[in-house]
Amino acid sequence: NITKIDILNYYGETVSVDEFYSAETGKLSFTADEIEENRLAGTIALNISYERLYHTAEEIEEQGSGKVGDPFLIYTAEDLTYYMEKINSGAVTENGIYYSYASYRVMEDISLGEKFWTPIGTVSQPFNGRFSFAGHSISNIYLATYYNPTSYGGLFGVVGSNAKIYINEENYWYIYLIIAIIILLLILLIILLIYNKRKKDKMKELSTQEMKVGELAEETKKEEETKKVERKARKTPTKEKEEKKETTKTTKQTKTAPKKKTETVAKDKKNKKK
Repeated sequence: NITKIDILNYYGETVSVDEFYSAETGKLSFTADEIEENRLAGTIALNISYERLYHTAEEIEEQGSGKVGDPFLIYTAEDLTYYMEKINSGAVTENGIYYSYASYRVMEDISLGEKFWTPIGTVSQPFNGRFSFAGHSISNIYLATYYNPTSYGGLFGVVGSNAKIYINEENYWYIYLIIAIIILLLILLIILLIYNKRKKDKMKELSTQEMKVGELAEETKKEEETKKVERKARKTPTKEKEEKKETTKTTKQTKTAPKKKTETVAKDKKNKKK
């Protein structure tokens, strides 16, 4: 941010050009009369004073707790600046976690243009947390602090050995979720197949038992019928013998009956003679 511009004219005189400078266009504009009046023809020198504009943090309402399953959510450059200052200052979260060890997730594309950026993580407070871009970008980074350009510079300054930075972490979570669902479905399918098999085996066992009971009942019935026939067969000869015996007795009685009558007649005749 340019704060002051002075011109040394050909005669070494200082000319303030505040009225000639346009902050909107970033240009100096003079008319011919102004050049002549301020002796700006010939060789001149510009003294430009400027102040760097840094990304400075303002208090925000934190979204998330900073834990792995509930990371701090970053939507704007202001959110990112806030957490950068918390990390670099060694601050501690409400949960007792150092901001430098917390988890973060970028929720929107962010541009850091027009102001200088102070990298995340310092020598005394290196970043050792989890940072997920979640497929988003952070662009237009102008560095306010230049460490060793071969080692530092960019969004992060000093990164510790425990730091984990993901570009598309969200995609991995979807993959893990899909794999977990597939495994769960396979387990349920196996359980269902085992259940159906056991059910079929049980039904088959019950059917076999019913068949055995039916066969046993059939065999019992046949045995009873066989015994009945045998009993009937044993009773039939005895009855025939009894009937034959009765027939013989009746025949004998028939044969003896005339003899008795003859004897009676003979007795009657004898009595008459007397």
